[in-house]
Amino acid sequence: MRQRTFQRSSLIFVMLLGGALVPYLTLWGCGGGGFDAPTTTSAPALLSPQTLKTWVDEGKVNGEGYDRVVILDVTTKASYDNASIGHIPGAQLLDTGSDLFQTRIEGIAPAYGMVPDGSRMDALIRKFGIDRNTTIVFTTSSNQPIIFATRAYFTFRYWGFPKECLKVLDGRNKAWNAAYPGTLTAVAPVVTPSTYGVRNLGALNAGLRASLGEMMATVKAASSSVVIVDTRGSDNAVGVGSKYSYDGDFGTTAGVFLPSSPADYVVFEGHMKGGKALGYTSLTDAANNDRFLPVDNLVAKFGAIGVDSSKTAYVYCRTGVIASSEFFLLDAVLGWKTILYDGSWSQWGHISGDSTKGGVLDSWSAWRTDTSALSSLIVYNADNTLLVEKIALDPAAVQMYSNTADLNANQIEKEDAEYMSGSGTSGGGTTTGGGGGGGC
Repeated sequence: MRQRTFQRSSLIFVMLLGGALVPYLTLWGCGGGGFDAPTTTSAPALLSPQTLKTWVDEGKVNGEGYDRVVILDVTTKASYDNASIGHIPGAQLLDTGSDLFQTRIEGIAPAYGMVPDGSRMDALIRKFGIDRNTTIVFTTSSNQPIIFATRAYFTFRYWGFPKECLKVLDGRNKAWNAAYPGTLTAVAPVVTPSTYGVRNLGALNAGLRASLGEMMATVKAASSSVVIVDTRGSDNAVGVGSKYSYDGDFGTTAGVFLPSSPADYVVFEGHMKGGKALGYTSLTDAANNDRFLPVDNLVAKFGAIGVDSSKTAYVYCRTGVIASSEFFLLDAVLGWKTILYDGSWSQWGHISGDSTKGGVLDSWSAWRTDTSALSSLIVYNADNTLLVEKIALDPAAVQMYSNTADLNANQIEKEDAEYMSGSGTSGGGTTTGGGGGGGC
């Protein structure tokens, strides 16, 4: 009898111990549920060429097991395939022309360059062989700016990947080539596809992305705990006499929809009311292969425009690509709260209610952004004899969403959340352009 009691008590203890361990085992590793933590996840988010070279030499790139690495060269196919430009051995192509952006309806009109939907993300993840044990390194060609690598970082973060699993190569392939000349290649690796997908990640990081309606509300609120950052820069900030949309210089924001010839532009230039200018190139060191500045310098640069660890920074640019570099620095390097306005000025500068300047909204539309409550230094490109790109409003959305605060007017995140939950399929209301358990 005493033996049975002991056995029963032992069984209960083992069951309780097992239950207690489950959360801890789930936290180990990028993918959750593993028993070994990938050593690659402990590396800094801003990865050095030396660390990546070690991973290549150790066979971790496109390797097997729990400690594997996938390198994504975020560039054009022409650059990736060009032997005179080359890519890091084992790196796979994430094509900026077909993989990274998607035109999707948001608010009352299609917007260019939005985050790709769930079905497209799943296709990419599987093609690259990414699974729950993968650390992903983003880089780009020497002839491309780092902003394409950081845009990929933002995209994967938005779709639920934890920041520990995502790295950006500091100085991109340019820094690699300086450290290891002659090692770049034009040979594409052969990779076994995975069966992984965004639903394995649990949920969207929707709080990292601002829709048009959310951005309008943020500007109107003018909270002291929020700093709006225009990452395109300003004459006043750098003093070089260049033209910047931030300063209301006409002809500085080209249109984004095809056809783009002859050249056309958004309806108006300027910047969001209360926005501060901090050009992304001021955060890199041109003499050091365009690597990002040390942390102390970054803190000082952001601090000069009022951004610190106690504030939330909303970053934007022309199409959400340049802004992704400052999003990455704030989110991954400094660990501060940041949100990227995905539509950026290519969306904001189009939402005009002045038909005499090329605007297509009604003058009384709640969605128009060319008002003193939302924008500063408004300069209309039509007043400077420039061709204005006219966006095509979505008739159904115009009828349904007269209130910018209507959550249903955030169609992109609504669709993506439904896809993530398994209750919907991505692609509804969009036009394409150019399982549970967290982790990677």
